[in-house]
Amino acid sequence: MEDDQESYDPKGVTGFAMGSRLNKLRSLLRWLVAGRPSAAGSGGSLPAAHDRKGEAAGGGGSAGSRRALAISLLAVVAFSLLSFLNLDRPLAYACSRLGRGSREFFQVVTFLGLSGWYLVLSLLIFMLFRFRSRNPGRAAQALFVFVAISLSGIVVDILKFILGRYRPAMLFHDNLYGFAFFRIDARATSFPSGHAAVVTAVALSLGAIWPRFRVLYALAALLIIASRVVTCVHFLSDVVAGAYVAVITTLAVKRFFEESGLDLRCGGGSTGPGTGM
Repeated sequence: MEDDQESYDPKGVTGFAMGSRLNKLRSLLRWLVAGRPSAAGSGGSLPAAHDRKGEAAGGGGSAGSRRALAISLLAVVAFSLLSFLNLDRPLAYACSRLGRGSREFFQVVTFLGLSGWYLVLSLLIFMLFRFRSRNPGRAAQALFVFVAISLSGIVVDILKFILGRYRPAMLFHDNLYGFAFFRIDARATSFPSGHAAVVTAVALSLGAIWPRFRVLYALAALLIIASRVVTCVHFLSDVVAGAYVAVITTLAVKRFFEESGLDLRCGGGSTGPGTGM
């Protein structure tokens, strides 16, 4: 009896239960994009990205991933605090004094950060390849973009509600600067930036599919992110935090897709170098 008690490992039981749930979610994901729980097949079937060996390798690197996450989170929190105290207000006032031409240009650019464009388009592409063209690989790519943007937006919206930071306009007109926690008010939902999260998720997800154009996606995302500051809709720390949320969320979604046996790179049957277009 004592031996049985000593051998009982609650962490192991919890880990097994969690792994079982994740496997069910992976099977559900494969069924969603291919109509079957298995990634094996031919023709328009799903290209396998990670087999059990790949999952084991991923598990071995989990400690390093957690360490990198902790370090990056501390760095972003530290920068956001520094920016809040020293950079956000001076930069906002400087942007408010920019010429009309510059402001109008960035007001056009900023519309490219609306999530609706990308959510509708990626969902339509997913439905096209899933139900009409019967191409599970392409369907998985479109679904990956959709999920990355959606989850990034959900996390950002939750943080917006919790933190409730005043927007630059409130600083200019009412001299209000700081946080008003748990408020549902567009004037107090500045941190983090939803547009920054959207375009970062788009850039990262498209970069995972077409690695050759990563620089182009990054430059486009930076331009749209900058537009949120130039148009005085967000502070600098808002867009940095929004982009960071999208980076963490999109990388997590990418890992989940790949561990489900889905290769997201265009034209790939492998995740090794040279598999991109």
